Amino acid sequence: TSCTGVPAILTATGSSGTYEWYDAASGGNLLISGSSYTPTPTTTTTYFVQTTVNGCSSARTPVTVTVNTIPVAPSASNASTCSGNTATLSASGSTGTYEWYDAASGGNLLISGATYAPALSVTTTYFVQTTVNGCTSARTPVTVTVDPIPTAPSASGVSVCHNSPANLTASGAGILEWYDAASGGTLLVTGNSYNTPNISVNTTFYVQSRVGQCSSTRTPVTVSIISIANPEFR
Repeated sequence: TSCTGVPAILTATGSSGTYEWYDAASGGNLLISGSSYTPTPTTTTTYFVQTTVNGCSSARTPVTVTVNTIPVAPSASNASTCSGNTATLSASGSTGTYEWYDAASGGNLLISGATYAPALSVTTTYFVQTTVNGCTSARTPVTVTVDPIPTAPSASGVSVCHNSPANLTASGAGILEWYDAASGGTLLVTGNSYNTPNISVNTTFYVQSRVGQCSSTRTPVTVSIISIANPEFR
């Protein structure tokens, strides 16, 4: 068995004399003399080999090379992610087994399957191929662009009187987003400042920087309530 365009090594044994390879069961053309023959057929083809000793030739043995088609290279789209995060890569458009490599040829087999989800810190190109009946397609390059995580913004807490609003400000790269929790939570407002509603207890807000699809860690910003002692009467 061979793939389109790939040589097939045929070897004859078990007899003395001279081996002769033909393209027909009788008559035909002598292709080569020798115990081995390496043709490169493009379709399934049967060859015939005989041996000749002292001018006498044996019957010919048929040898069939089954030629399988090289599959089409799979389709796969480039992706982007943030440093340290995973990117899910998907291959499609071909039957067989998908195989992901770290080089355009040779290299290391990273994983088999239609999807691959590496975690990356730098922009990296992977290569995916498909194998059907022992025949392998060309490899499709798939680049994952890795964007850096921005630095957390700078912000300071403030103190306000009981049941008063607070004006919070922060500075940092990209778009600043204010939340009510250290992770998850509700997006309260976008911008360099946040005017809170009236606050009656100490409250912490959180601000992050977002550049493109990548967000920083969140900086806590605490609003403290100023304590006022009740006046004393004598």
